[in-house]
Amino acid sequence: MPKSNIIHAERTAGSVETMSITAGFVAEGVPFMAVSAAFLSAHEALSIRLKWDRATNRGWVSPEEADAIREHMNAAL
Repeated sequence: MPKSNIIHAERTAGSVETMSITAGFVAEGVPFMAVSAAFLSAHEALSIRLKWDRATNRGWVSPEEADAIREHMNAAL
């Protein structure tokens, strides 16, 4: 069975919600489906395991991971 790219972990101080990464692109007028595909491609290509906080029901990554994801998405979009 393959290892999941999502792990359950309590959100840490200074972390970045994954929704805020994608929302920025949508706010710029990029179609949601293109943003979603670019986000998925970025976190998989960069081998970033997304964290899921069960208490808030939100995904998150470290600030450094968020920067890498945004950079990858910018190149793709």
